[in-house]
Amino acid sequence: MGFILGVIQAFLNALGNIFWKKSIHLANISKGLFTLYAKLVGLLFVISFSIFGLINYKILIDWKAILGMIIVVSLWLITAFIKQGLLKFNKVSSILPFENLAPLFTILMWYFLFHDSSVASFLVSILTIFVVIIFSFDYKKFTFPKKVSLLIFQQFLFALSTIVMAFVLKKYNWPSVALLDVILSILILIIFTIKFSELKQFHKQKLDFYKYRFWAGFAGRTAYVISLFLISDLWVVISTLLTFLTLGFILIMGYFYLDDKPSKKDIILAIIVTCLVWLWIYFK
Repeated sequence: MGFILGVIQAFLNALGNIFWKKSIHLANISKGLFTLYAKLVGLLFVISFSIFGLINYKILIDWKAILGMIIVVSLWLITAFIKQGLLKFNKVSSILPFENLAPLFTILMWYFLFHDSSVASFLVSILTIFVVIIFSFDYKKFTFPKKVSLLIFQQFLFALSTIVMAFVLKKYNWPSVALLDVILSILILIIFTIKFSELKQFHKQKLDFYKYRFWAGFAGRTAYVISLFLISDLWVVISTLLTFLTLGFILIMGYFYLDDKPSKKDIILAIIVTCLVWLWIYFK
C-alpha cells in the first residue's frame, strides 16, 4: 500500500511541478501572493478532514507543535520562493537532478542525528549525491545550472523541514498537521510577505494562470497530504526514498507538456538514481 501511495505521490509531485512552471511564466504578482493561491487550495482539504472528524484540534493550542510547524512553514516558504526564482532562469530538466538532494540530505541528517538507517543506506546516499553532482555538470560549457549553490541551499532547507515535521507527526495525526500547516502558511504569507496593495491584483491575472495555479496547488497539496500519511505510517527513511520516483515522472511529463526534451544524460541519471533507490529499499 505504501509503495502504491508513493507512486501516486511522485506522479502528483511531477504534475504539480509542470503546472507550477506554466503558471510562473503567466504570473504578474509577487512571490508571496503567488504562493498564497496554493495554500488557499489547501483549505479544501482541511475542510474535508474536519467534516469527517479526522482533526485533533488540540494541536492549535500545543505551543510545541505550533513552534515546530512555524519552523517548517517558514522553511517551506523560503524554499518555494527560491525555486520560483530558479525556474525563471533554468529549464525543469536542468535543475531536476538537484531536487534529489533534499531526500538525500534528509536521510543523511536522520542517520547522523538518530542512527535510524543502516550503514549501507548511508553509503548509498553518499554515492547518489556524487552521481547527481557529476551528471549535473555541463561538460561542454564547464558549468552547472545557473545559481546552483542557491539550489543546493534550498534543498538543504527542505530536508531540514522534513526532519522537524516528523517530530510533530509523532504526536498528532496527518490531518491535524495539515490543518496547522494551512493556517500558519496563510497567516505568515499575509503578515510578512504580501503588501495590502498587492491584494488588488488577486483577481487580475490571466485565466490560464488561475487554471494552472489551481491544478498545481491541488496536485501539490494532495501529494503533501500523502507524504504526511507516509511519514506517519512508514517513518522518515522509507517515505523519503519513495520521493525519488518523482524524477522519472517529471522527465516524461516535462517532455510532453513543456516541450522540455531531456538529454541522454538526464535519462541515464534517472535510471541510475532509480536503481540506487532500489538498493536503499533492499538494504532497509
